[in-house]
Amino acid sequence: MATKKKETKTQSPERVIVKNVKKIKPRYTSVLTTMDVYDAKELQRQSGIIDTSKQVMSVKEFQKVIAVGDMVRGIKPGDIIAFSPAAYEKKKYTENSLKDGIIKVNPTIDYDFPIVVLDNVPYLLLQDRDITYVVEDYE
Repeated sequence: MATKKKETKTQSPERVIVKNVKKIKPRYTSVLTTMDVYDAKELQRQSGIIDTSKQVMSVKEFQKVIAVGDMVRGIKPGDIIAFSPAAYEKKKYTENSLKDGIIKVNPTIDYDFPIVVLDNVPYLLLQDRDITYVVEDYE
């Protein structure tokens, strides 16, 4: 007696197209923070002198926590944290020739931040080890 094999059609997996992410839950040791940047007014001190250590549209050292992963300890949503943007600094080297044909290497600094866009607003997705400290009181 011959048994009939069931004929199964392989269905192609359904494609998921995400156009605008509204909310995410960070995993493990990830921390989602705001991505506040400096504007021209913030760089000018009360004395009128411009702070040359910072640039317009550069990421601030202090950010507000939006969400945390399950393994993060001591940090909760709403906390103000400090991190070092310099940790995400990438130096690029370009060559420029001088009069005598000597090649001088000039580094330019670029930043490679882990950015997540939620509802068309950029956020930083940091690791808890990149956070220097949590601000408990400030003016």
